[in-house]
Amino acid sequence: MKTNQNLLRKLMPPLLTVLVVGSLILAACTGEEKATPISMPTTPTTTSTPILTPTATSTPMSTPALTPTTVPTPIPPTPTPTNTPIPTHPEEITAMTYNILAGGGVGPTDPNGSWCCDVVGGCCGNKGGNRLPLLLEIIKAANPDILGIQEANLWQQDNDAIARQVAHELGMNYYIGASGNPDGSHVVLFTKFRIIEAQNYPDHFTSPVPRGGLHAVLTTDGGNTLHIFVVHLRPDSITEDEILFVSQIAQPYLNDLTIIMGDMNFGVTSTQADCLRKTGWELPIFREVDQIWVSPKLSPYTYPSNWLTSYVEGEIDPEPLQSKYSIASDHFPVVTTIDIYSP
Repeated sequence: MKTNQNLLRKLMPPLLTVLVVGSLILAACTGEEKATPISMPTTPTTTSTPILTPTATSTPMSTPALTPTTVPTPIPPTPTPTNTPIPTHPEEITAMTYNILAGGGVGPTDPNGSWCCDVVGGCCGNKGGNRLPLLLEIIKAANPDILGIQEANLWQQDNDAIARQVAHELGMNYYIGASGNPDGSHVVLFTKFRIIEAQNYPDHFTSPVPRGGLHAVLTTDGGNTLHIFVVHLRPDSITEDEILFVSQIAQPYLNDLTIIMGDMNFGVTSTQADCLRKTGWELPIFREVDQIWVSPKLSPYTYPSNWLTSYVEGEIDPEPLQSKYSIASDHFPVVTTIDIYSP
C-alpha cells in the first residue's frame, strides 16, 4: 500500500500539468478568456475537476484586433433591384406635315385666282375653290396626334376663325405661327396634346412670300415632353440663311424628344439637308420637299405610318386616296408613327 502511494506521488505532478494545458487550449477554442483554475490537492483524489462545456449563453470568442469589440448588427438581405426597365409598350404617337396650298381655298380668296392650279393638275378639283372639307377628310384618315400645316393663308383672320374651326373639327389644340404679313403664308400646329408654351418667328421666313415658323413645347398623354418645330422655307434657298436659323433655334433641343417638320423646299441630298445632318438631325421620313426630321432619341423608333393602306382599304372612304391627294393640294401629306420610350 505504501508502495502504491509513493507511485501516485511521483505521477501526480505530470498529470496535473497535462490537465492545466488541456484546459487552456479548450478555453481558447471555445471562447473562454481564462481557463478555470485547477486546485493542487495535497492528496490524490479519484476525480478531477470537471471541464465545463460552454453553453449558448457563454461569452463569445474574442474579436480580433483592429475590429470593433461589439457584436455587429446583422446585414439584411440585398433587396431586389427596383430600377424601372424600358417599357415593352412605349407611347405611340402619329405626326403629320401637310402643305395645303393657299389656305385650302377658304376665306375671301378668289376661288378662280391664280393660286388655284386647275391648269397644272386640278388642285381645286370638283369641290371648287374651298378644299377644306376634303383636306379635313384626309387629315382625319391619318388621325395624327401632331399636325403641322403650311400655307394656312387667312386662317388668323376674324380671331383665328378658320384655325378654330379646324381645331374643333379635329378635336385638337392649336397655335398659329403667323408670318410678318397678315396676307402671308402662315404655319399652324394642331395637336391632341397639351401645349405648354409656343413661340412664333414672323421675321425669319420672308422671301419671296412672307411665311411662318414656330416652336412649341408639348406634354403627351404619357407625360413626355416634346419640342415641335413647324417651318416653311423659301423655294429659292440657294443661300443657307433660313436653314441655318432653323438649326440654330432647334439645336438646344437636339438631345430631347424633338421633331422638325414642314415644307423645307430643298431636296434630301442638298446642302441644306447636309447642314441639318452635320448638326445631328436625322431624316427618317420624307416625300420630296415635305420632310419630318427628328432628334437622335427618336430616330430609331420612327416609322412610316400605315394610314394610307387603311384609308385605301376603305376604313374611311372606299374612294382611292391617290385621286383625293391630287385634288386636295399640290403637296402630299407625310405621316409617321413614333414610339416614345420614357427616360
